[in-house]
Amino acid sequence: MMSIWIDHKYAGLLSPRLTRFKQKSKDTYNFRCPICLDSKVSQKKARGWLFTASNQLRFFCHNCGASLSFGNFLKEIDVGLFDEYQKEKFMEDNFVQTKSKEPDIDKFKTYVPKILRNNSPLKTLKKVSQLSIDHKYKKYVMSRKIPSNHHFRLFYCSKFMEWVNTFLPGKFDNIQNDGSRLVLPFVDSEGKFFGCQGRSLRKSDIRYITIMVDENLPKVFGLDTCDLNKHTYVFEGPIDSLFIDNSIAMCGSDMTADLQLNKEKTVLVFDNEPRSINTVKKIDKYIDRGFKVCIWPSSITEKDVNDMVLGGYEPEELKIIIDKNTYSGIDAKLNLMSWRRC
Repeated sequence: MMSIWIDHKYAGLLSPRLTRFKQKSKDTYNFRCPICLDSKVSQKKARGWLFTASNQLRFFCHNCGASLSFGNFLKEIDVGLFDEYQKEKFMEDNFVQTKSKEPDIDKFKTYVPKILRNNSPLKTLKKVSQLSIDHKYKKYVMSRKIPSNHHFRLFYCSKFMEWVNTFLPGKFDNIQNDGSRLVLPFVDSEGKFFGCQGRSLRKSDIRYITIMVDENLPKVFGLDTCDLNKHTYVFEGPIDSLFIDNSIAMCGSDMTADLQLNKEKTVLVFDNEPRSINTVKKIDKYIDRGFKVCIWPSSITEKDVNDMVLGGYEPEELKIIIDKNTYSGIDAKLNLMSWRRC
């Protein structure tokens, strides 16, 4: 029988997706029910519970009465994380490990994600989804409330410059001040790694370092998971793009010159910086090029999508706000004039 510690591990991994999540005791967790949304009247209501029963976690909501095993509850909320849970559960149930004999892992070969194909340099790194719950970079990713089903797309690198030199020899001549970074990889639709951004948590470091295997390619995050033939959202930064389905991020690249985008199916979502002359000029430029743009309503004060999530907005709510505030042509020009503060 599977050890209950796996249930508790994945309860922790799921916690960023659960509003007002709190561990009440060693074996119980409380949060707003994501199935019935608990209460439209009071944001303080939290009547969803995970509790221990028969050596496993179960979910129950005291508002809508939903009752599910932890596995089925996880599947309802986060399919990607559920898949990882299932694999770990299978390994736990089928591996009998002894000191004298190593388990035969060949028969447990699993699907290789697109992001790790084609001899990718990422294979030498650990996915954030593999890090322990108390790891510094795991804590950072969770503190930003990045959805757990995207943790496998982010990587931890203990020596960033040294790692870059393995696939771009001589890129860094001096690596004395080398350190750890969160790696946000650029991978194309075929699974080919063509660059990355490295995000440092040290205050003394440059926050982001962008590395390109081919300088002629646009700096784009998310091509491996986004279908550009469908309704697409284009953000400025990779982390913001992780909160809205079918999104990419143009990490310093020209949003239209570097990538062929369908103007009818694409919305450009810039940071909420009405006092920034550069941001206003960029939005105006893309309106002139015939693109749809999001002009954030004045009720939102946070700078970007991640800050909005940290401020209490749900990703689904932000998607609705973006869609309701998407404009083009003369409507975009008029709303931009009302929005700007510079």
